[in-house]
Amino acid sequence: MNENERLFAGHYPTGIVYADRKYEENGDYKFLAILSYDTAELKWYITDEEKKSLKFYALVEEILQDHGVWLRKVGQEFNCSTTQKMIFGYSRKEPVWTEMSNNDIRHVWMDEESGEETYLSPDFYSDNGTPIGDTGMDMIYVRTEVLR
Repeated sequence: MNENERLFAGHYPTGIVYADRKYEENGDYKFLAILSYDTAELKWYITDEEKKSLKFYALVEEILQDHGVWLRKVGQEFNCSTTQKMIFGYSRKEPVWTEMSNNDIRHVWMDEESGEETYLSPDFYSDNGTPIGDTGMDMIYVRTEVLR
């Protein structure tokens, strides 16, 4: 099986079901998560350890990216079947923190001397510390941006 075709995402009456086509449990694809239409929340059916494992890591990242796309649709009408429309995330309670892929987030830092802004992934700071500008001085954190 092509690794790009492993993730199954199916629209069901209560949400989007994510499963791994490569593995089976009880005669069906391995169930990974469900994205609830009414709350816009992901419910995982694999452990945190499994989410970080090489076996599922790429699929988890795909699911998180898809979740990020759907989160941008909260409050919007969509067709959940050929005969039914609904408002995505209609019972969502704010605030709800949700996991997002690092690909959907960037941190903006500024060189104080030049005023030039630099865009970095969330991983940069944890891996390298505060970024250094062209003048050799620590840059200043400005803001976080989320892809919409």
